[in-house]
Amino acid sequence: MNIKRNALIGLAASLLLLAGIYLGRYVTPSQSSISMAMDSGETNSKADEKEVLYWYDPMYPQQHFDEPGPSPFMDMELVPRYANGGDDSDQPTVRIDAAMVQNLGIRSASVVVAQSQSQLDVTGLIAYNDRALTRLQSPAPSFVDKVWPLAEGDTISSGQPLMQLRVPAWTGAQHEWLAVLGSGNNELIVAGRERLLSLGMPASLIRSIERQRKPLETWTVTAPHDGVIRSLNARAGMTLSAGAPVAEIQSLNPVWVEIAVPERQLGQVSSGNAVDVTVQGVKPALREGQVADILPLVDQSSRTVPVRVTLSNDEGDLRPGMSAQVRIHGEATQKALAVPTAALLHTGKRSLVMLDEG
Repeated sequence: MNIKRNALIGLAASLLLLAGIYLGRYVTPSQSSISMAMDSGETNSKADEKEVLYWYDPMYPQQHFDEPGPSPFMDMELVPRYANGGDDSDQPTVRIDAAMVQNLGIRSASVVVAQSQSQLDVTGLIAYNDRALTRLQSPAPSFVDKVWPLAEGDTISSGQPLMQLRVPAWTGAQHEWLAVLGSGNNELIVAGRERLLSLGMPASLIRSIERQRKPLETWTVTAPHDGVIRSLNARAGMTLSAGAPVAEIQSLNPVWVEIAVPERQLGQVSSGNAVDVTVQGVKPALREGQVADILPLVDQSSRTVPVRVTLSNDEGDLRPGMSAQVRIHGEATQKALAVPTAALLHTGKRSLVMLDEG
């Protein structure tokens, strides 16, 4: 009995010893745990000292939220705004270390007051100026005696011969007028001149006949100005009726630049606006012109308005069909604050800037 009792007492002592070791190792708080708890308590106490006014998105600071969470505007968490944040402004601030500013190459630029002016950049095509087109017609029933070797697209100069016409109606009228010139009767002379004009004879031919006192058998049709032949309908041996078209001469100075302005931006364009036109492949590439016409129609497929720009072409190096980049300068507006384009932060819905407060 004593042996069994002593054995039970020894076993109980061993179990108590093992329980003490376990509690001392696993249950007693460690120094690191105590330190972490103290730090946490200090942090919580510090956090409790700061009163959160609201939460906000730094990229959309005017919208305030009562609770933290993800931003509905950007892929980021909302930032708390404290009552004692040290900043009296309602706008959030971003503090960047000076070394990081140097490493990232962050620069500041001044906000200036500038005279704002609207600009519109579009693409255009060089085209013929239809107001500088001359159509030549047969003044009366005539025959084509000769045509110079020319074709559509040829460049011609003023006074260059195109064809020779024989007008039978002019022959008898010329002889009658020459006979009247010898009589010295002014009334008959004036009447004879008027008859030749009514038959379609140019005034320059009538003056030539009066000087030379001899009739003209054929009339040489010449180019009225420099340009390019748009059409040439007469050929040697043809018979022409009165008013039949024989040629079209197109002047190349000035030319038109035809552009299409979106109807929503039409308010930025007015007749007479200054225009910068850039045409690659010619020198100088940059030319100055002005808006000539805003046509009273809208293209139904592209919802654009045709606009014509008049452009000088003294050298004749601008050819219809060339493409051009056009910048239309609108009217100067009131003064406004201006910042460099690189300082703008585009969020997709609006543009922001960062104010450098030093």
